[in-house]
Amino acid sequence: MERSRHSVPDPVADGKGQAGRLPHLRQELARTHGSPQFLLFEGVFLTLQAFCEGTPDTVAYWGSGGQRPADRHVFDPISTMVLLKRGELLLGEDVRNQIHRPGRERVIQGGGAPLWRDP
Repeated sequence: MERSRHSVPDPVADGKGQAGRLPHLRQELARTHGSPQFLLFEGVFLTLQAFCEGTPDTVAYWGSGGQRPADRHVFDPISTMVLLKRGELLLGEDVRNQIHRPGRERVIQGGGAPLWRDP
C-alpha cells in the first residue's frame, strides 16, 4: 500500500506491535503535515486498567520534557483532578465516572495510589 505525502500510520492498528512508534508520532505528524503545532500535544496513552490500577502495560508519554515509552504512568492527584474537570474525550467511551476524585489528604500528600472506583 502506497502512502500519500500526508498519510500517517495508525499507531494502534496492530495492537502493541506499533506501540513503540507512538512516543515519536507527534514528531512524525509535525514533519508529515509541516505544522509544529503537533509538537504541543501533551498526554499519556495507556489502557484504562493501567491508568486506574497503576499496573504495568504499554504506555507512551508526550510531555514538555519530550516523549518516551514506559511500562506504567501514575497520575499525581493534581493531574487527576485536572483530567476529571477539564479532560476531553477524543475517542471511545467517557470513563471519568470510574475514577476517584482525590480527596484533600491525598492532594496534600501527593503520590499515586490506584484511582479505580469499585462498582
